[in-house]
Amino acid sequence: MNNTHQIDNTDFSKYLCEYKHGNKKQGFEIFATSFEDAQERLKSIGSNGEVKGELFYTLNASEPIDKSDFEETILAKLRKKLEKLLK
Repeated sequence: MNNTHQIDNTDFSKYLCEYKHGNKKQGFEIFATSFEDAQERLKSIGSNGEVKGELFYTLNASEPIDKSDFEETILAKLRKKLEKLLK
């Protein structure tokens, strides 16, 4: 698993962020150029971040896509969502 990405010739590393929700600690990852940049990005999330919706599917664009696996995965996720909605 690669923990670095390059965007516009700038190296970004993956940083773990943690927060408390209720009585449990939760975590998520952000990409940043340094620890300090990660802290600034976390502040930005707190001041103007928005939830845009549920992440339905993640596609790794750097790997070849097996169309049948992709379609089967999407259909399985759609079935699961529909079953949940119809309960």
